[in-house]
Amino acid sequence: HPVRIVGEGDESFIKNVATNGDHSFAPVFRPGLMVAGTGPHSGPGQDFHHIAPAEKGSEGIRPKSGRYRPGDMLLIGSRERYHHGDASEVWHPAFPQITFVEGVDDGEIKLADPLLDDHPDSLVAVFDHGVSHGSIENLRFEHQVEHKRFAAVAGGGCYRMKFMDLSMTRGVSVFAANGYARCLLTRIDGTVVRKGIELAQWSHSTTVRNV
Repeated sequence: HPVRIVGEGDESFIKNVATNGDHSFAPVFRPGLMVAGTGPHSGPGQDFHHIAPAEKGSEGIRPKSGRYRPGDMLLIGSRERYHHGDASEVWHPAFPQITFVEGVDDGEIKLADPLLDDHPDSLVAVFDHGVSHGSIENLRFEHQVEHKRFAAVAGGGCYRMKFMDLSMTRGVSVFAANGYARCLLTRIDGTVVRKGIELAQWSHSTTVRNV
């Protein structure tokens, strides 16, 4: 961070030329991998650690283990897991929150944002892949062939990012992602087969408009 990709309207485009069938996942822009599971579209599983009980509005948490440093992107949430088919274990936290480490003092982590909810029994992990404090603007996404699993933007771990004035031709979705926190998605359109936007599992405190 910061991450900025800025085009100049219709003449600026990112083209996906993948032609290798229905079984590969083909995002044009991937701001971080999905962060749990062992399937082909998943990223490395994170190491989750217990935290001491923390109240809504608190600006700090106290992990019971793990290593943290200023600038780390964190995923905080109450414990809840389920098995996704026979392939992977996926974490759907109750009350998820993505935030940043501002400082570490005697084992307590100072958070960039106060906690949105009470966390009496929760876990924390460093979000290994992600982007923050930037924007993706004024771009057109093109896809050369029909593709069952094509998305313009996929992945997760986006904090204070702005996505605006984006359009897409042919594909499943414009956004197919996990983990958007304090982001803005505005003026986005496209020709999609199934989903316009999917913000699953970890997204919070994000504005979506004119889509």
